[in-house]
Amino acid sequence: AMAEDIKLGIINLDRILTECTPGKEAQSVLETKIKASKVELEKLKSELEALKEDLEKQSVALSQESKQEKALEFRQKYAEYTQKVQESQMAVAEEQKKILQPIIDELMKVVIEYGEDNDYTLILDTKNGGVAYAGEDINVTNEVLELFEDAWKNR
Repeated sequence: AMAEDIKLGIINLDRILTECTPGKEAQSVLETKIKASKVELEKLKSELEALKEDLEKQSVALSQESKQEKALEFRQKYAEYTQKVQESQMAVAEEQKKILQPIIDELMKVVIEYGEDNDYTLILDTKNGGVAYAGEDINVTNEVLELFEDAWKNR
């Protein structure tokens, strides 16, 4: 493409994802799942706090052995809680990907079609800084690959 033929566009893919109907529906589904896991995590956190208070209140009255048992119980509960938090975060991320990926795939098809139909050279995503669409005539991968192969052989 000659310099005067270049046509650039920008797009905010995140905005499209949050404002489009399937994006809103996906967000709603995700929020429901997040709330459910938060309820479970809050319950565990309350149990942890109660256990800690118990330990602090009874500290003076408890024998050394009982203190150690309670402390161990607290550490186990705390480990269980942190593991659940991590599992919950991973589950949400997986769910988000599962729900959003088909929407993103379809959106990218539309972006590519729009880029081709409207003779764009390049469409950049303003939010993520990536290339949303690039016309094939500006792709220099093959040429650079050949040059690199030669350079590598002749080093």
